[in-house]
Amino acid sequence: MERKKVKEFKSTISYIKINNNGALIVDKENRVYVYDSSFKLINGFKIKLPENRPEENTVSCDEEFNYLLLSVSGYPLTFWNIKEKKLLGKFEWHKGDVLSVEIGQNYFASGGIDGKIYLYSIELLKMVSKIAKHKDFISDIAFGEDKIYATGYDKAVLFVDSSSLRKTVRFLHLKKALKIENKNYLISASEFSDVIKWDRDTCDDTDRVDLYKKFRDFALYDNYIFVLTDSKVVLYDLKNEVLVNDSFFETDSQKIVVYKDRMYLVSRNILEEVCLTDEKELLDTVLSENYKKAYEMIALNPFLKKTKAYEKLEKLYIATIKKAMKYYEEGMKQKALELLKPFSAVLQKREEINKIITHYENILKFVKAFENRNFALFYQLANQFEMLKNTKYYMLAEKEWEERFEKAKQLASEGRVSEAKEILIDFIPVPQKLKLINLLLKEAGLFRLLKEKIANKDFKGFFAIIKEHPELKDTKEYKSVIEYGEKLYNIAVKALEEEKFKYVLKICTVLEDIEGYELKAKELLNKAQVSLEFLRLFNEDKNRAFELAEKYPFLKKLKVYRVYEEKWQKKLLNAEREAFKGKIKSALEELKEYEYIKTKKPRITSMIKSAYLNYIKHSKDKNAIEKYIKTFGRDEEINNFLKQG
Repeated sequence: MERKKVKEFKSTISYIKINNNGALIVDKENRVYVYDSSFKLINGFKIKLPENRPEENTVSCDEEFNYLLLSVSGYPLTFWNIKEKKLLGKFEWHKGDVLSVEIGQNYFASGGIDGKIYLYSIELLKMVSKIAKHKDFISDIAFGEDKIYATGYDKAVLFVDSSSLRKTVRFLHLKKALKIENKNYLISASEFSDVIKWDRDTCDDTDRVDLYKKFRDFALYDNYIFVLTDSKVVLYDLKNEVLVNDSFFETDSQKIVVYKDRMYLVSRNILEEVCLTDEKELLDTVLSENYKKAYEMIALNPFLKKTKAYEKLEKLYIATIKKAMKYYEEGMKQKALELLKPFSAVLQKREEINKIITHYENILKFVKAFENRNFALFYQLANQFEMLKNTKYYMLAEKEWEERFEKAKQLASEGRVSEAKEILIDFIPVPQKLKLINLLLKEAGLFRLLKEKIANKDFKGFFAIIKEHPELKDTKEYKSVIEYGEKLYNIAVKALEEEKFKYVLKICTVLEDIEGYELKAKELLNKAQVSLEFLRLFNEDKNRAFELAEKYPFLKKLKVYRVYEEKWQKKLLNAEREAFKGKIKSALEELKEYEYIKTKKPRITSMIKSAYLNYIKHSKDKNAIEKYIKTFGRDEEINNFLKQG
């Protein structure tokens, strides 16, 4: 892959964001550049502040490039309107420098060397809540749906519920945790390049990779993470949890962004681009028939699977396999081997090709057995060399068997056992069919009983018969029940998604008796029962309902929960508007229905405290200070004001 220079800037790049709105870049000297998707400059200005710190997370913008958040050492946190190039507000709540900032949907957040995380309203331009207090520096922040995530210098990863303000801390990193990002996965990394994938609900780690390299940055894209160390980019598959390429790209860059199959690298003041789907070399390799090298290239860069060159290679491989099989059927073994030889060296295809060679060496014997109706040898070969079961001959034999067996069942049920045996005479020498044939000839009524069990949906009784006579698994009845089980399971899954919980319970009482679906039915049954209990509690005791939702996070996806949370967020925004106008009673009235909800009360209290603190900060009103102390006590924030005089 070749790197291409995109832009060169006057100073070191501190921050870069690239998305469907274009690109936004901020350099060390606080120059702000806004580009369209083709990197044509559409806006730009310089903020007259001391240099920012590129090695820290002190710059952030929103997805639409409307707002910019900036922290520089020794100065207040500043919030800017990008399009109007206008300062919207200054914020001084931290004791010491702000090390990390992030902009969310309605709020922005800051974390500092004082270990505190503050939340600010974009609309009101006020600090509306102290989200958390940690014992060490906060190095990075990320917004989640109902949580705020952060990393600390003490190897910590923080999970803070944005309503209850309940904080969970995990210390699983090897060194100082430097970055956290929440996209399709929640990922954090430390200065030692140990990368952890987290479960957002349980706050537990689900996967990790320890690279033992100096960490610079990482980028999440598709199901992959690009980890930038001090000398290279490492590619890791987050979905399959496997290291793809330990040396994906050599570079000494400081920052990385991946967007639309392009990897953007920041090397001090230079922005470079690398096309992940550059297929020129792959196409040349395919055309030169060096398939081993071609597949090695694809294994090390899975994005090449999106190219025409890869499509051509796979079509060629499939065509080669089909042609080789045809050669085997025509007795041209040597031609088949010659045809397969170029792909035999490919590690990813070797097992399949060796299997084809081993299995299809017997194709002539297999076909001859079919033509001579030597089904004993025919099925023996099919069982020994399973790929032969994919041939038309095997399908024809199985079709004939099914038709003859159905006819024999009819005759046997009428007492015409000799005629039934005569119809099946060609299959009697086949060991895997013989047990079933003998069962039919001796106990024809058993097959009628199977049908009755199916008609009555008595699957417990059905599988009791199957357990006693395992050979019945080779019958049409057994296959139809297994297919019915799959259909029923899919209906139950859909019903659960549609929140038809009583219907799920009804389905599962049937599904739990079908072999292979016992555990799946139990899981669906449990989810439906828990969901019904949640709905009952939601109407009777919301605190207990929310406790249940904490225990079973899937409940948070229910419509009633989502509607409740949306309403809460809207009312919270309204209450913040009132509170920061000084209308505390009006704010509390807005949130009256949440007054006794344990998961909401901490956020309400924090909002009221913040409203008082904002007023005290700007007015120095002694009466307000006394009222604050009377209401909330002498906490850290009010003590800071008192120290300042």
